[in-house]
Amino acid sequence: MFPHRRTAAPRSNRLRSSRLSTAVLVCLALGLAALVVTIPLLSTLRMGPLRMDLLRLLALIVTFALLILFWSLTERKLWKRQQAAIQTSEQRYRSLVDNNEDIVLFVDTKGLIQSANPSVETILGYAPEALLQTPYWMLIDPAHHADSHHRYLRVMQGESQNVFLTLLHRNGSKVEVHEKKIPAIVNDVVTGFFVIVRDRTAQRAAEELLIKSERLSAAGDLAAGIAHEIRNPLTALKGFVQLMQSSRSEYDQYLTIMTDELNRIDTIVSELLVFAKPAEPHLVRHDLRRVVPEVVELLSPQSVLGGVTLQTTLPDDAADVICDPNRIKQVMVNVIKNAMEAMAEDGGQISITMQSAAGANRSTVTLTICDDGPGIPEAVLAHVGEPFYTTKAAGTGLGLMVSRKIIEAHNGVLHVTSRVGEGTQVEIVLPLA
Repeated sequence: MFPHRRTAAPRSNRLRSSRLSTAVLVCLALGLAALVVTIPLLSTLRMGPLRMDLLRLLALIVTFALLILFWSLTERKLWKRQQAAIQTSEQRYRSLVDNNEDIVLFVDTKGLIQSANPSVETILGYAPEALLQTPYWMLIDPAHHADSHHRYLRVMQGESQNVFLTLLHRNGSKVEVHEKKIPAIVNDVVTGFFVIVRDRTAQRAAEELLIKSERLSAAGDLAAGIAHEIRNPLTALKGFVQLMQSSRSEYDQYLTIMTDELNRIDTIVSELLVFAKPAEPHLVRHDLRRVVPEVVELLSPQSVLGGVTLQTTLPDDAADVICDPNRIKQVMVNVIKNAMEAMAEDGGQISITMQSAAGANRSTVTLTICDDGPGIPEAVLAHVGEPFYTTKAAGTGLGLMVSRKIIEAHNGVLHVTSRVGEGTQVEIVLPLA
């Protein structure tokens, strides 16, 4: 059971009693002084006994009337001060609750929400007034209902509760939060409890980013080691194959295949080295509009064979950026080849558009490459760009990772979005010069 406790009288009550006692003593002193002064004066007057008694009674009544009036004025003044203090305290409490970034709810003993601050709309999408008299458990993911009921019983016994759980957003999505229940105790009785809910979305994103960063760092070290170990014997093998090709033999066709495969291994090793430690780009001022036609011309033969149409829409105004043109071409080739490979069976269209935008801190140009292929499932999209993750049989899982590193080296951003059945869109955002 909730322990019984004796609580000391509030400081404001003690001050009030002290001030009233002082006021009463002052009034009594004034009344006695009035009687002491009035009665001798009355005795000097020549009056009959009855009239003298009446005057004494009248003096006594006036004294007590003054006493009551003084006490009433003092009491009213003290009451006004206390009301002002209560209002100030209440305003401070409302300010603390209403301006809190965390959700703050008050739930009664029946589990019904009695008050909610504005943050509930920011985090869960509900207007505060819409939740009044609503059972709090309706906001909790059903998977946590059993544990939540247990914590409800504990908080009703006066024990605070802390837990990580999942709440339901108004749109049906799930929100990971930290929940703290604090019992509300009035006169040693639990009258309900406060619920403080903190959104963990940003914290979880930061944790995942940290894990991904550590994973990339480890993969980079591994890639660098592998690349250097492979490149030395690979150079020797390529030299011997080229030497054998210089003299005609019946094995020429096999030597050609070996050369192609060795070149492919060399390409993979180069990608590993770029992933592990990208070389510093050779930056120059360059109009990004000039890069697009060059890449389209380079990939036109492959697009025709695959039944893919390349459509470009470029702005009239120059889009000068500080970049390494060859690196930007490498990124575009990689992205467009990925799109063509995704549409290898049915063909389709790849649109390449460019648009400039002026921002508060800097102006940018966005290069968008959009295809109408099969799209990428959400579960796969979450891993796109991770090292060595690929859905292609002959893929290395490094192409998009290297492309992203190149764009980041240009102080830009590469963003991928996709919907199954509608296609994939890659946005490359670079700062204008």
